[in-house]
Amino acid sequence: MLVPETCHTVAMLALVGSEHVRGAVAGVMTNLIQALLVSRLNDPNVADRLKALLMQCSAPEILRCFGLMRIAPDGNEYRVIQVSEIDSIESICDILLEAIVLGASSTGTLLRHLK
Repeated sequence: MLVPETCHTVAMLALVGSEHVRGAVAGVMTNLIQALLVSRLNDPNVADRLKALLMQCSAPEILRCFGLMRIAPDGNEYRVIQVSEIDSIESICDILLEAIVLGASSTGTLLRHLK
């Protein structure tokens, strides 16, 4: 899958399913940003912004955007919680849009508009 298709899939599946599905989708988003970081390490400006985005993905607030709460601080067990779907999807899409912009090999007219 390409970056835009992966982002679209994450946005569509972000708040559906059990805690296992939601956790997997959140993991896909984190893995996408990590892969973009590895591929862009030679560009320090972009790499720094991707590192910040990756740290943001590790925050508990992002899990809440997926309607998840970690049961144990050191484990991978989650519980589904009620969240505002509109606000959650907006936060997730903001991260995904930033990933698309930072992962782009060129910044054409459209991408400059999105920054």
